[in-house]
Amino acid sequence: MAGYKPKVISLTKKPGHTFGFYLRVEQGEDGHLIRCLEMGGPAELAGMKDGDRILRVNGTFVDGLAHSEVVDIVRNSGASVTFHILDEASYKQAKAQGVNLLSNKSTPVVNGVDKDDPKLKLCYLVNSSSGFGFSLRSVKGEEGFFITEVIPGNVGHNCRGESQ
Repeated sequence: MAGYKPKVISLTKKPGHTFGFYLRVEQGEDGHLIRCLEMGGPAELAGMKDGDRILRVNGTFVDGLAHSEVVDIVRNSGASVTFHILDEASYKQAKAQGVNLLSNKSTPVVNGVDKDDPKLKLCYLVNSSSGFGFSLRSVKGEEGFFITEVIPGNVGHNCRGESQ
């Protein structure tokens, strides 16, 4: 999948809440689409965009599965789920070029970032009385740890985003 680096996004929802997006299939569009992002919801805060395509859910390749199967996988994930996604343009380009999206020969990514990327951001965090403001989680079959449940206004929230 050279040139097509899926983002790895882990989402956690509170009891009685959603992950903050709709999963759709649309006539004339390939793939499982992210639509109707909830402002300030887990999906939007994690960086999902309208039109992104889900390739994997909790490590399971879903691009060729029926919509109902993918919905079941997400629902059965409980309060936390991990997605591999491609943005709309990259997904369409990969499909047009016949790229095997199932291939695992892409550059390893952690939290959607190429581990060899020179733009990685180093953050020094000082523990406050309420903690760091985020949780760490591992995913079976995935290398590394994933930051989840980032609380706005806490020290961990200030370290998010792109370095400039």
